[in-house]
Amino acid sequence: MFEFCSLASGSSGNSAALCLGGERLLIDAGLSLKKIEENLRAAGLAPEQINRLLVTHAHSDHARSAGRFARKYRVPVCLSRETFQTLKNIKGEDFSGCRIIFLKEKEKFGRLSLRTYRLPHLGHAPDGQDDAGGTLGFLFAVDNFRMGYFTDLGTMPEQIFRDIHDCDFLFLEANHDVRWEKASRRPAQVIARNLSDFGHLSNEQAARIVQRVVKKDGKTRAVMLAHISRECNSQELIKRALRKALPEPPAAPRVLFAPEGRCSEYLSWQTAG
Repeated sequence: MFEFCSLASGSSGNSAALCLGGERLLIDAGLSLKKIEENLRAAGLAPEQINRLLVTHAHSDHARSAGRFARKYRVPVCLSRETFQTLKNIKGEDFSGCRIIFLKEKEKFGRLSLRTYRLPHLGHAPDGQDDAGGTLGFLFAVDNFRMGYFTDLGTMPEQIFRDIHDCDFLFLEANHDVRWEKASRRPAQVIARNLSDFGHLSNEQAARIVQRVVKKDGKTRAVMLAHISRECNSQELIKRALRKALPEPPAAPRVLFAPEGRCSEYLSWQTAG
């Protein structure tokens, strides 16, 4: 059984719940602990049901409550070694009493297989150091079912495509419209960083990724677009960018959106095998 819900997605905080292969995972904890608990319950999940917390990177909109959630619910925190060091040494996060698992390229949690990928997303602390840590994307698999989870990446590394093509479900960043981003009142260095290969995906970049992943008459049932900038993007602009990237109906997968600050649609599918 596959169950998924984005609890929130955007610059104000990111978190998602995934149930697959007997595992109940929280992916990122970028909201307040109270908000994570509220949104889990709104999605029909008890926080006590979560048995692992995965953290993509160290930015606060993804890791704000990681230590607090892990301590309260006694779940291991799974992340890259670089992300842990950044959270601990630069962000001053408290992981006392937490079990830490440094993710390898390939992991196995019961029936659930996890493949991790290093993503080129960076940030800069006041002293000039990278404050994102070793940013990760994920491919989850049970039997023949595969789900890709990629947010905050700037660009998709070429080697990932061979693993995520024709996956059953894709969760993907579509952060900004390029022209809107360039015309925004954001500081010049923020605009330059967002448009770089180390920043965030534009609608056009997301569309090109979707075009390569989704196959005509293939397996992909849905694509959920995430981390949408409320200042420099809109669902209509994303749909416009995707029109040429997707197969014609009825072969086209559903296109869904992960809203900011609240839960997305709850997906629940039977998986083969």
